[in-house]
Amino acid sequence: MRYLAERGEHSLSDISRYLYLRDGTTSPLLESMVQAGLVSRRRCPSDSRRVLFTVTDEGRTLLDRAPLTVYARLRQELPQLPPEDLAEIDRALSRLVELADFDESLLE
Repeated sequence: MRYLAERGEHSLSDISRYLYLRDGTTSPLLESMVQAGLVSRRRCPSDSRRVLFTVTDEGRTLLDRAPLTVYARLRQELPQLPPEDLAEIDRALSRLVELADFDESLLE
């Protein structure tokens, strides 16, 4: 919801990309927010295959009261770090991926 509140109306795929999730994961989340009245949806006027989502007034009221998630705070704070700190974090995360024998192609 914060993404929509900050950037306006967007499609399912835009939201999924922002969250680093697959559309099939994002879709039920958005549907539950639509059912709760926090997000609205409408067909894109130029391409009826696309559905666009936006935050409702009720959703904005909830966001005003809700604390930022850890992920949202990282999105805010990481760009403020000095390059040497970011490089150190990158090295540490790369090492964790290596230790976990994680298949990085799954991130694409």
